[in-house]
Amino acid sequence: MPWILYWVLVGNVPFRTAVLIAVAVAAVVLAVHRGTDGRWRTLPVGSFVVFAVLAVLAFVVDDDFLERWLQPLSNLGLLLVVVAGMAVGRPFTLEYAEDSVSPAMARSDGFRWLNQRLTALWAVAFTVMTVSSFVPPIVEGDATIHDGGEWLSILGYWVIPFTALGLAALATLVLVRGMDDDGDAEEEHVPGAGLPAAAELPDDGPVRLLVPDTSPADEPLPLCVEGVEPGTDVTVTVTLADAMNRRFVSSARVRARDSIVDLAVDAPAEGSWEGVDPAGPVWAAEWAEPGPPDLFLPTWGPAPARVEIVAGSHRLVRTVQRAGLADGVAIHEVNRPDQGLVARGFLPASDDQVPDAAAVVIVGGSEGGLDSMSPMAASLASRGVPAVVVALFAAPGLPDELLEVPLEPVHGAAAWLREATGGTTERLVLVGLSRGAEAVLSAAAHLDGLEPTAVVGLSPGSVVWEAIDEEGVGTGRSSWTVGGQPLPFTPIDDVAVTRDLLRQAPRRAVHRHVPQLMHLRAAYEGGLARPRAELAAIPVERITGRLVLHAGGSDALWPSDAMGAAIVRRRRLAGREDDQLVVHPGAGHLLRWPLVPSRPDRLGGLLFGGDPAAQAEAHAALARSVLHVVGGRPLAEPAPSATGPSGP
Repeated sequence: MPWILYWVLVGNVPFRTAVLIAVAVAAVVLAVHRGTDGRWRTLPVGSFVVFAVLAVLAFVVDDDFLERWLQPLSNLGLLLVVVAGMAVGRPFTLEYAEDSVSPAMARSDGFRWLNQRLTALWAVAFTVMTVSSFVPPIVEGDATIHDGGEWLSILGYWVIPFTALGLAALATLVLVRGMDDDGDAEEEHVPGAGLPAAAELPDDGPVRLLVPDTSPADEPLPLCVEGVEPGTDVTVTVTLADAMNRRFVSSARVRARDSIVDLAVDAPAEGSWEGVDPAGPVWAAEWAEPGPPDLFLPTWGPAPARVEIVAGSHRLVRTVQRAGLADGVAIHEVNRPDQGLVARGFLPASDDQVPDAAAVVIVGGSEGGLDSMSPMAASLASRGVPAVVVALFAAPGLPDELLEVPLEPVHGAAAWLREATGGTTERLVLVGLSRGAEAVLSAAAHLDGLEPTAVVGLSPGSVVWEAIDEEGVGTGRSSWTVGGQPLPFTPIDDVAVTRDLLRQAPRRAVHRHVPQLMHLRAAYEGGLARPRAELAAIPVERITGRLVLHAGGSDALWPSDAMGAAIVRRRRLAGREDDQLVVHPGAGHLLRWPLVPSRPDRLGGLLFGGDPAAQAEAHAALARSVLHVVGGRPLAEPAPSATGPSGP
């Protein structure tokens, strides 16, 4: 306020009047700040000092000096105030920006880094203002701010300085607006009401659509069309519904060979996937709801898949129930508050359990709770493997956040599973995804008596990471505890996060529909480079069982491939040579099972990375790997149709 008032008055009223009004207003602003929050802020203090010096100078020197030099000297004073604030670590933008964020955010390195850059932007503008206003009196000697007809005076004293000031204000607005997700023009998705109502259309004359009434959720959807004219283009559309009844759709146009289209042997001419891929109709399905794309959320119950084919004038529709749970599998909700145990067990019927199958304990990622990993447990139980999903947080009676969360429930879940199976399972396998992999590796390394036969880490972490609050800011506390004691941890590099958001800001400010995405891999890589990372490394050499790790080569969330390699190196130094690390080229962070749509590659502003086709290939590979480790019945390999090219 005092500076704007001064710039309006100077040149229009006597210099001494302009300066005295400015110093008075600066004193009021300083007093208001001091009275409201009890702090001395860089810009108000510096502004008062500058105007006080200018006021003294105005009564010491003559009017000729003031006309030539008052404007450049005031600009220089403002520049010095801003530079001094940066030098002492209190950039002036920080003192205002921190009022609108949480204390934890205000203390974060990334927030301070951003404000240093924003203040540097203003320092550049004030430098341009200062240099420009010094040019007229230096070049022409007698130039003054009253030279209305002199182009050098007009440009140097007025046009260039205030253009620089306006550009700095505009750039700040663009950057801050572009980093503020509150103004994003994206609409929240509107969940659908399941698959749109559509009558079953029976076989039309000679054309027949061959699909089963039910199909396992972890296998491709068998789909064959018979009786079409050879060479006819057949359009296949598959619509899936997830646990929230949201629709995902894939489609393909296939040229009929002879009179048959079989997706187990026929490649589409065009469509949602390429090449012969019987799983294509499922993994290639795309978001079909209003609003920004969201992840497919599988359920362990039956989920409808509508298949529609159009072949010339023929149109057929069938609905297939994709079953996540085989008949006879029993579900047990486990709630033992005295043990901090919240879990969901999936037990195959006694006559369906594979005799030498392991007992499997599964832990999900940073979403917490039970639901996200229950479909995997259901698929395991459907293949004869007893499994239990254990919640470590974000469930009733447990911590709300991933902050100093006890790992002991992993041991409790294993004990419950052995008890529930009557002690018939001799082997124990722990499975974790992302932060859940970090958890099971830490539990296996620290908890006495757990002793798993194997640990399967999907997108694993090699260290214990700092707990992050809901704003994405480090809390200065560990994520996990053992025996009530926090495990050593390392923080991420939140400056890398801020730097990435700043790069996205100009485009988002102009195009508000562009989502703000957090590419966190660089932040985690920066955390691994910190000295504390070695102290936070999970002591995987203590784990008695074998490690099987799967990572995506295009993981955009964190460097699971590099962390997986670090885990294997540490184990080999301890003499363990039987571990396995599988890096899936082109796959991202979210490695899942059963078979689900692979699009999109993001959720809630977090970018997971990964090409959809590569992601689907990784999902199929890890499913076979997990089943091999735990001893479950293998997935059925797609077989060519009996009516294929070599058939009758």
